[in-house]
Amino acid sequence: MAFNQESLDRVAIQSRGIFNKYVYETSDSKADVLVAGYFSQSRFSIIDNDETNGKGWNHGIIECNCSDGVVIAQIDGATGSANLIPASGNGIAQVSITHPAVNYFVTVVGTGTADLNPALGGYVQVLNGFAETLNKNGAFITLADGRVQVLNGGVVQITGFADVSHSENNTNVGAAFSVTRGGFTTLSARAVHSKLPNKLLTGDIGNISGTGTLVAQAGDIIGLALASSTSGNVSITSSSLVFNFIGIN
Repeated sequence: MAFNQESLDRVAIQSRGIFNKYVYETSDSKADVLVAGYFSQSRFSIIDNDETNGKGWNHGIIECNCSDGVVIAQIDGATGSANLIPASGNGIAQVSITHPAVNYFVTVVGTGTADLNPALGGYVQVLNGFAETLNKNGAFITLADGRVQVLNGGVVQITGFADVSHSENNTNVGAAFSVTRGGFTTLSARAVHSKLPNKLLTGDIGNISGTGTLVAQAGDIIGLALASSTSGNVSITSSSLVFNFIGIN
């Protein structure tokens, strides 16, 4: 991920104190160009500063043709950041276990307790098990590992379910939403948990379902994390998580 000065140009300059427009071509991803400070070295931060050109680079509109699609954003001249301009309406994204015939396994170390309090640790994020099945109105990006990144600060509602079993019979398994912000990961305060069967022994599977809301910041990455009272493998037969962007902060 690296800003390329030669791939950035101005295509419209306004004479009435309105915003300018810029275009940028890159092999970086949409998530890359939305990282804070990505455009901090732009030459237009000096050429088109507010003193020489009214509303120039600062608050200008930029269209980025990225490796995974197009981003239309507004420039924050003070930080050199591009802030996404979402399409009208609430954004929604869904990730699912896309091959339910092949169970996805998460190996966990048992906590030894039945309540599975997230504050006490033992949770493992589900990575590379989910894939995007829906994404509308540009509020989210689905990462390669199946987690979802929020592109604007605002309220996000999360709902989800997982059909699961455990390699040890009658074991408590808990699920919590994980939020990675600024490189640090936190979990929802309370877990949803259930006592699960061993599918190979009983032929049964259990279900864990939950919902919650998050006052998200731009760049937050949301996913699912699991823990168990007993060490072993949690098997996910089917699961979907739905993220609904309700409103901008």
